This record gives sequence, C-alpha cells and structure tokens, in this order.
Amino acid sequence: MRRAKNEKRNNFGVHLGRDRCGGGNPKLGAPDVLLGEKATAEKPDVHSESAKSVPLAEVFLEIEGLQVPAGVKDEVLEELMDAMVQELAGRSQKVVSAVPDYAVSQSAISQYYMPLGDAPFVVWDSFFFRSDGIQDGIVTIQDLTPIASDFGKIRVEGANYLLGDYNRDGIVNIADVSVLAEDFGKQVHHFKIVIPPGYPFTDLTEPLHVADVLYSDAYGKDEWGYKVWRVELDVPSPNQAGFYLEITPVDSAGNEGTPRNILAVVPWENPVTVTDLAVDESVLPPQVGIKWTGSFLNGDGNRDGEIDIRDVTPIVEHLFKKVEDLPPGTENVDYDGNRIVNQGDIGILYQRFGQTVTGFLIEVSTEGAEGPFVLQAELSCVFYYTIANPPAVPFWVRVTPAGNGPWEPSDPLQVE
Repeated sequence: MRRAKNEKRNNFGVHLGRDRCGGGNPKLGAPDVLLGEKATAEKPDVHSESAKSVPLAEVFLEIEGLQVPAGVKDEVLEELMDAMVQELAGRSQKVVSAVPDYAVSQSAISQYYMPLGDAPFVVWDSFFFRSDGIQDGIVTIQDLTPIASDFGKIRVEGANYLLGDYNRDGIVNIADVSVLAEDFGKQVHHFKIVIPPGYPFTDLTEPLHVADVLYSDAYGKDEWGYKVWRVELDVPSPNQAGFYLEITPVDSAGNEGTPRNILAVVPWENPVTVTDLAVDESVLPPQVGIKWTGSFLNGDGNRDGEIDIRDVTPIVEHLFKKVEDLPPGTENVDYDGNRIVNQGDIGILYQRFGQTVTGFLIEVSTEGAEGPFVLQAELSCVFYYTIANPPAVPFWVRVTPAGNGPWEPSDPLQVE
C-alpha cells in the first residue's frame, strides 16, 4: 500500500532521486533532491549563463595537455588527438557551445532504477547525448578519452554499449572523432518538462511547465554506464497506467533542443493476488487438491514468473490484435484487460516491471475465513498443491505469491 502523504505539497512540483516510500536504490547510491515549487519565468529552478565562445587556439592547447588514460597506448591517443585537430581546423576560429539538435530518448526499462513510488514518474537517460562520453553535460576535448579507452572495441549483439562509440556503429575507431568534432561545444544544462494539453489532462488549455531538471541532478547510471534521470511529479494521477510528457534539453543560455514525448508511469495501488483458486476435482479422497493459474501475474506475457524486458516481445508480436483473434494460450498478453493488445499494455508492463514470483505460500484455517491461518507449505513455481492429510471439513485455504511484490493473500477458498 502507498504511504500516506502527510506533508502538504504544491500541485505541480517535482521530486528527484529516490522514491519517497523507501530508501531508494542502494546500487545507485542516488541523493535526494527536492526542487519545491513549479518552475516559472519569475522563479526558475535553474540559473542561466551566457553561452561560451572559445578560440580554437585555446582548444588546441587543451588537446596538447590531454592526459593519457590508464591502459591506453601513447600512440593511440596521439593519433586521435591529431585527427581531432584536423577535424576542428576546418571550422571557424571559435567554438560556441550549443544545445544538441537531437532529442531525449526514452530510457530502457530497468528494475535497477525504476522502483515504484507514490506519484507519477518519468525516466530518461543520457544515451541521446552521443558525444558526451564523460557525461558532464558538455562536449569538450575530455570526451576524446572514452574513444581512446575503447579504441578498437566492437560491440557484440546483446552486450553493453560502448561509451566511446559516438556514431553508434558498434565499433570504436577514428570515425568517432568526426562525430566528436561535429558536436564539439554542445551542452545540456537542464531539461524542461512540460505537460501538453489534451487527454488525460483535458483541463489544460496550454502546455504546463512542470519543472526544470538540472543535468547534474542525475538519479544514477544504468547497467551500460549512461546517466539516468528519474523524476516524480506532483500532478493529479489519471486513472491509467501512463501519460506523455514533453522533455526538452536546454543549454545554459536557454536555447532549446528538440522536444520529445516521453512516457510517464502512474503507480497504482495494485498488489497482486491469486484470483482463481479452486478445488482440483481430479484428486481422490482423502487427499484434497488445490489449483490455480498464473493469470494473476498481469504483465508476464511469456509466463516465466518474472515481469521483465522480455515481456515486451508478446506485445510486439500481437500488436493491435483483439483478444478473440489471439492464438490459444496467449490471451494474457492483453495486460490492461481492454480486449485488444495496444500501447496501454506497455503501460501496465512499466507499472509492474520487476515483479517476480518465486513460489507460493499455502495456508490453512480450521476456524473460519477470517483465520487464523497456519502455514502449510512453501512451494516453488507450481500452480497446484495436494493436502495429503487434510483437517476435518469445512476448512479454508488461501494462497499468497512469494517473490518481489507487492502481494496479497487470495480470498480464502472453503473446502467442504
């Protein structure tokens, strides 16, 4: 269940960092930062600076002073530095910082940095900022070092991305220097978050500026090494799994990049419970058989007991199909229960991402549906249980999933 909100908060504020229910993610060690009131022209959440104009001569001096990264051969870095000088030499006499002309990308789903909190939240990462290899928010000569460190490496399918692969072709080589030179001086100072008018916020007549999130206020890093931002929003939670926000990268002078719609996730109060507990009539007396199915784990499209990135595949395979047209055994792909496989099912997947079932707890009561219940057995992932020596009838049985919840016991099943 959600924690009660005792504190009074603004209608449209923003909470960064760990979710308010728990202690955040110990893997990331992310700080808590609260940006208070919503951003306005009179009270911005960030401070603007003038864009920097740097003579190329100073850039060349920085190149000459670049230190060789650990494990990198001197000749490799020297070759890259020479290439960088050649790429920059064709430019004008000054390098002016600019906002990226590409857009923020939706972060890959990861249970490591998408814990559910109290409020709608949105997650994105720094993969879009292709040449900022050291991820300090600005492309400088220091971003030559990831190319040097990864030089010659090839990304195999399914492996981690290479931070120095600036042109995203799967190999780190001299071609990535050209991309670095092209992006040189670009920066992201902060991100502007806006709720566009329309469904589900039908009361809005114009875009609502929710907050500005500093680049430096990242939540942590994902498993590939890219920075991740996770922001909780104090907005009215619509009765659906998600809605879209507009996120725009902005430089220190206020120049805006390309806006992008990013899905925000709405955490519902949705503890999961077994709903189809029944007596197995095929079990002969005096034993009593109890059975149920895995349909309770809504979002587990491949029925492996874990809601993870692999459960996107069934949605893609059956996208826009009606439930009655689905192949037998795949009806559970309609995660949101609207009788058609569509984008809404992805919202349910986001909402319940990371939930797992490792087994079940079987409890029996001889005193009534209200209990008390006594633990009878702990099962692995099977969907039946046989009571070899049942108590005298009537008695009551309930089943609770075990694993990464939240979970609730099933309604008691009376055995007569």
